[in-house]
Amino acid sequence: MFTAMSAQLFAVVGSKGGVGKSTVAFYTAYALTKKGGSAVVLDLDLGFRCQSVLFGVESDVVYDLSDLMKAQTVEIDKAIKKCSFQDRLFLIPSCADPFTRLSFDKLSTVCAALRARFDYVVLDAPPSVSRGFIAAITLADSAVLVTTPDRIAVKSASLCAQITAKAGVKSQRLIINKVPESPKSPPVIANFDSIIDETGVQLIGVVPQLEGLDSFSQNAKLINPKTTFMLSFENIARRLNGEDVPLLIG
Repeated sequence: MFTAMSAQLFAVVGSKGGVGKSTVAFYTAYALTKKGGSAVVLDLDLGFRCQSVLFGVESDVVYDLSDLMKAQTVEIDKAIKKCSFQDRLFLIPSCADPFTRLSFDKLSTVCAALRARFDYVVLDAPPSVSRGFIAAITLADSAVLVTTPDRIAVKSASLCAQITAKAGVKSQRLIINKVPESPKSPPVIANFDSIIDETGVQLIGVVPQLEGLDSFSQNAKLINPKTTFMLSFENIARRLNGEDVPLLIG
């Protein structure tokens, strides 16, 4: 059973770039704060800093994950950045240098400190089987697997689910992202049951394509909460919290 995630860490994973994993991590964390809790995203995708853009803090980052890795004493407060439009949502920015060496022991210390301070800790894992990915699935209590409904992404997601399970993560849930309004095959897999069967992971959310999403993301603007896109993340957050609500599709 996938239990409520309050005071737990969960990793958002996907073994293929372009599936929208970082976007899903951000909006899931945002939705989790809407009920009054606090959430922090730890960006482990070294060198890209996508979360800094989504949070609207890209130009404000001075102290980041690399500084936490280099410091003799982990001073978490120096690295925490508040979202520009949600007071209960926070970020530990990723390293600007993609060659930064991640210390598992220090990452474990960082995660323990975040767990003590926030209601939700979201680990945005890189889209490749790298040290950051392994650290994320090793430290996480649970994992959210992100895929799009195209065949290559689903095959990659299946492999990612196997690696995550091998790391000892017993609770995984699936989000199918960027679902077009009228899916057609090929290359889109219109039957969600076949995606569930191939990945072997229980479905927890379906997120539709949103026209203009890149513009919202790059300018750190809040999307209309009444859009199906935002309502899908509200539904995902409730289901992650253990609420017995039906899956929202379309």
